[in-house]
Amino acid sequence: MKKIKIFALTTYYLALSTFLIAAGENPVDFLELTIPAENMACGKTYTAYSIGANSLWLNPAGLGASRDIEYSISGMKGIMDIKFINGGILLPLKDFGNAGLGLSFLSSGEENLESYIGEESSSKKLNFRNVIFGAGYGREFYNFPVGISLKFIQSEIGLDKKFLVLGDLGAETRFSFLKLYKSEEKNLGLGIALRNIGILNYKDSSFGEIKLGMDYKVVKTKAVDWNISFDISSYAFKGIDFGLGSKLNIFDTASFYCGYNPSQVNKFTFGLGIKLYIRKWNLKMDYGLNPSVEGLPISHWFELSLKS
Repeated sequence: MKKIKIFALTTYYLALSTFLIAAGENPVDFLELTIPAENMACGKTYTAYSIGANSLWLNPAGLGASRDIEYSISGMKGIMDIKFINGGILLPLKDFGNAGLGLSFLSSGEENLESYIGEESSSKKLNFRNVIFGAGYGREFYNFPVGISLKFIQSEIGLDKKFLVLGDLGAETRFSFLKLYKSEEKNLGLGIALRNIGILNYKDSSFGEIKLGMDYKVVKTKAVDWNISFDISSYAFKGIDFGLGSKLNIFDTASFYCGYNPSQVNKFTFGLGIKLYIRKWNLKMDYGLNPSVEGLPISHWFELSLKS
């Protein structure tokens, strides 16, 4: 029984390392943790409808699509002893677009993981600490929100320390296409994002990830607002990943999310959101559930945003 437990812990360690450590084929895998609860619950689809403060971590074009001051904070719990918190703020610059600022902190306490080879035993201490400061700018040009952002990353994994600077570029637009309801709102969104472009100390590739996205509004009434979304992406042109998402809003108060992403979340994801209106402020609370991520245990994602 003891050896089975040790084998399980060792497997656990290897899976966690694959997902978080900034090394290997994709040295910025841990940046996936900055994706907020709503988008995680929608199968990690966001390229064509990112908007607000979280756009800094998603598609920076969304910074240019907003008109309001917004604050956002999110976190995750469920994977070993990981502590994760992610925040952002969007500041309108009047006629000059919007600025976005964000801070993300990810850490895990030291874990002693024993492994046996024959009768000999050894232990490893695992310690992660990643601090990310983000800054971005977005503006809308003739129905085309565009944006740019920079992420300054201080990564500590055990005794290994790295400092990375990555950049994102993005563009979005909306069309009227095959409407099933009466409204002047444009119902089809298309987006593109070039993410994690290496600027400093990024030796694996000078080009990170390209993402293409679609967001289609199926129904838009006073009672029901239903969107479906699709994202396709490739990291350095090495393979193709895709995700599907669905977001259903009821009376602009309750939201229900569902998604599927076979690349990292090979099960359906779920979530829900609640909106509260307090004077001139719109308070939104989101929860997302991932049954498993790369073989890791169940994880819970939380998000709180406040918009003027």
